[in-house]
Amino acid sequence: MFNEIENVINESDLQVCLLGDFNAHCSNCNEYVDIDNNILDFCNVPNIEQSLVNNLHILEECGIPVVRQSQDKHKVDKYGKKLLELCRSLELFFVNGRLGNDKDIGLTTCNNSVIDYAIVSPNLFRSIVDFNVLIFDPILSDIHKPICLHLCTNLTCAVDVDLNNSYVNDNDMDNTNDSNIVITLHGESESIVKPMWARDRAPVFTENLDDTSIDELLNKLEDIDPQNTDNVTVNNVVNDCVNIIRNAAEQANMFVKINDKNVKKKCNSQFVHRKKYFNNECYVKRKNYRRSKKYYYRVRSTINYDDLVCKSREYKKNFENSI
Repeated sequence: MFNEIENVINESDLQVCLLGDFNAHCSNCNEYVDIDNNILDFCNVPNIEQSLVNNLHILEECGIPVVRQSQDKHKVDKYGKKLLELCRSLELFFVNGRLGNDKDIGLTTCNNSVIDYAIVSPNLFRSIVDFNVLIFDPILSDIHKPICLHLCTNLTCAVDVDLNNSYVNDNDMDNTNDSNIVITLHGESESIVKPMWARDRAPVFTENLDDTSIDELLNKLEDIDPQNTDNVTVNNVVNDCVNIIRNAAEQANMFVKINDKNVKKKCNSQFVHRKKYFNNECYVKRKNYRRSKKYYYRVRSTINYDDLVCKSREYKKNFENSI
């Protein structure tokens, strides 16, 4: 596996982020080559270039400790040696034990071991916002704790896209740097137009009801035979009625634009996007699991932990049986 990862990275000139379970015990061994300055002096390497040999200067510039801490007291095993050699060969660094709630700690991720890592190219440290080793969640894994890495990029170049005319000029895209593209969407997704009745503008609304359109609509209704009509005719009549009301409302300024992010969707979350296999029993099990998880986050006692494990197994078993 390590050879395949190395080959893929060597074939591409990209910044790398490796995240997951490597099943490798690395303890707190250095994943970089610690070069003796005396050797560099002997090789006539200038002082300015000495700091650039192993990219440690990037960590120092970002205020990140060079020495990595780890609570894993296991000896470095076979896979640990391979992972450390991979990092030294490709100049990659562990995030564990250096950032976020794991800084200067090196929290265990699997029982009393650290085998789940976030490993990045040194330049990516400038884009890391936070790193966390989260609390164990039995619904996600039997023994592993989840790790969470927050990355942020600097987006500078803007490309405007009109949703009403989704054509994008290829020349505009070719003239931009792919890593610095921000897409600004214009059109219906920017805001939602919502009708809002205003009592003080009711006279204006009434005055702008088109009498001619109303008479035409009444004539259509009189011509309709309830015993012999179709959906198309009914829909046309409804659309005519809507247009009469809409036009009057627009003249009375009774439409308000609301940004998407400010719109609160009013719905019963119990029934939103529920799959057929997600029955009421499954819903109750999930609710109990989430409540137990919340209690454990608040008070991390043995009783709450055992209850969390029990509720998660019940929910997982019920969910699997329902599919």
